Amino acid sequence: MREESMTKIRMGQNVPHAFGACSQTMITIGLAGLLAWHSALSNYLFAPSAGMAISPLFAAFFSASLLVAYCYASYRADSTLLSHARLAAWFIACIIAGSVAACLIAARLLPTWSIYVAAVVVGFSWASCAFLWAGIAANSSLSDTFLNLACALVLASAADLFFMHGGDVRSVIAAPFFGAVSLAGFLASLGDSIMPNDQILVRPQNTRTYMRIAAAATLFAGALGVTAGSTAHVATEIEMATINENVSTVALVAGIIALGAWLILRNRATFIGALRVFVPVIVGIMLLNIVALDRAQIWLAATLFSWRLLCIIMFGLLVSVSKRGVISLALIFPAGWSILSGGYALGTLIGQSLCPLYVTDSQSMFVVVVGVAMTTVIGAMLMFAGNAESIIPAESPCPELEPSKSSVGENTGGEKADRAGIVTLDDFVEPPNSPQIAETAESARKGPLDEACGKVAATFHLTERESEVMMLLIHGHTRAAIAKKLFISENTARAHVKSIYSKLSVHSKQQLIDYIETKTKA
Repeated sequence: MREESMTKIRMGQNVPHAFGACSQTMITIGLAGLLAWHSALSNYLFAPSAGMAISPLFAAFFSASLLVAYCYASYRADSTLLSHARLAAWFIACIIAGSVAACLIAARLLPTWSIYVAAVVVGFSWASCAFLWAGIAANSSLSDTFLNLACALVLASAADLFFMHGGDVRSVIAAPFFGAVSLAGFLASLGDSIMPNDQILVRPQNTRTYMRIAAAATLFAGALGVTAGSTAHVATEIEMATINENVSTVALVAGIIALGAWLILRNRATFIGALRVFVPVIVGIMLLNIVALDRAQIWLAATLFSWRLLCIIMFGLLVSVSKRGVISLALIFPAGWSILSGGYALGTLIGQSLCPLYVTDSQSMFVVVVGVAMTTVIGAMLMFAGNAESIIPAESPCPELEPSKSSVGENTGGEKADRAGIVTLDDFVEPPNSPQIAETAESARKGPLDEACGKVAATFHLTERESEVMMLLIHGHTRAAIAKKLFISENTARAHVKSIYSKLSVHSKQQLIDYIETKTKA
């Protein structure tokens, strides 16, 4: 049963999976530890950034692009990277390496060049942990994920405030402690999870929508990065302590609001909706930085927190997109996270390295603030330019529990007339070997791509082995991986691929994928 579920996941199928209440609690605690860990790492990187030509923040967030290279290399090598044992080892290594590197940076124990190396380690560790947690979150419904993140934000903010008021000792142990909490939650949740282990190369059907949202998120991240970079350049350690406390207070309020929104909306609370709410809020905050200078500290804290909130929303959004089954989590998350982090890294570089060269008086500072505000406005225009909800799957009950029309109507005449389409638990009670149960399970096991493959195989008279090879090809497997999975030589796999291309008159894997995708729309 476990192997069958893993096969469905590898083939890109949506396998219904529900965590128990205890597991959901551990997920919430683990995510809270992750958010608090990220907050502590960011705080550690801000302190040594003052006066430096290039901020360690830039190196840290730019290094998120290494996650793309790591995942792509593992795919090309057909590595069993996402087995539970390797996932646990990867997470443990990231927590230890990230925490140690951040503590060394904060303690000023490293030479200048080593600070950037340590910052790269911190950034890659944070991106990796976020990716691994996304794999856990992908097992839950979108509503549960929204609730888990809202509760985690409240807990993480409260924990941040507690450690900030505990003196230097608590501040030093904050990152290792929060990392340990996140690690405990991850390991506790990992055993009940079915981790996505595929690398689907199908291009999204709504390419322009994806590109528009990616461009908007990049602009938002860049604008927020400029604020962070300029703040890190001039703020002293004492000033940063006050700013971080204000940021945590704003985060606590935002978490309570998000939790209240979920209690009211329940299943209608979505991450794309949260992003649409975030857009006017961040635009308003940027404008308040211009017109309400008397409360600049509040708007600064809100702006710095907005980056963390954007990360949370994009985390949920990327998990939501992966649930469509068109593009895998192991592909969409590293790419999306790298784009987001790259925009923020570029913003910090501009804010810390370029702005000090040209901003010499209040008038030039005002021009920079206006430019940042205009950047967010352009991002807002991109965000609201079209229908973004089309990239998110609608919540639906498990397909195994959806009765067919025939099962609802196949009752005695009196019962059929009385019930008039009302479905009760009796509709799901069938003999163990019922054909309806087998048919429903089989339809749940097949996705649109698999059904299209079957039709194409019948139309072009592919052999059974060629059909199996084509099925693996469209789900992104390499020839070496196909040979390993089908227990054949790589030369044999290559011959089958060549035969498939010849019969379908295509010349590459992507052409095959595009052709099969057109059949899913037919």
